[in-house]
Amino acid sequence: MDQQQSLQQANHAFLIKLEREKRLHDYAVQATKLLITLNSGSAVSILAFSQALISKQLFGSYKYFAVAAIAVYLAGAAAGAGSLIIRGQRELHDSYESPYRERWQAIYMRVFTGVASSFLLGTVIAVAGIVMVF
Repeated sequence: MDQQQSLQQANHAFLIKLEREKRLHDYAVQATKLLITLNSGSAVSILAFSQALISKQLFGSYKYFAVAAIAVYLAGAAAGAGSLIIRGQRELHDSYESPYRERWQAIYMRVFTGVASSFLLGTVIAVAGIVMVF
């Protein structure tokens, strides 16, 4: 009876851990998708803002900031797509308990941090350009 009860407890603990891992994976994927969307949308908004400045003859001093911000945003969006592939590799190594699991997790976290940083850097560049124009 004790052996059956301890087996049930171990099974319950494993299911809780599995559910937690699944939830964390879902959160990581959703956060990455959010950052891809933010970076891509920001690049489009800079293009729209640049078009408005071109019609008002104010684009000359802003164009270098716009190009830099768009490049940073697009690099962040591309890195975000790459981080989803890296996350998939981590999950693949997790499925058969590979010793490389932690390495893939570390790579994913570095790329994810870079994606978030690119959004912040692009925003700083765009705001600096706006301040210079106005």
